[in-house]
Amino acid sequence: MVKRIYQFEIERFINLFVIKELWYENMKNVTIDQDTCIACGMCESTCPQVFSVSGNPNSTIVPEFQEGEDDKGRVPEEIPCLDDAEENCPVDAIKVE
Repeated sequence: MVKRIYQFEIERFINLFVIKELWYENMKNVTIDQDTCIACGMCESTCPQVFSVSGNPNSTIVPEFQEGEDDKGRVPEEIPCLDDAEENCPVDAIKVE
């Protein structure tokens, strides 16, 4: 059982790496200003593929797209809800470039 779980995690990591490399040319930089964020959950409800609020004092970027810190990341531009999350943030804490 443990071996199967370990194998699954390795395959998941490899798949995420391959996906990120394939989308590398079409990535957007995303930043969450932690001083401005009020953790209202609007970003997570708008774009749960990219943002998470649960268990954190402020919003974070999901681990798959984090770049070093949990408030910075590179996200494939093919994710359609990304720009909506930036527009819907009530305190303009999300920047997508």
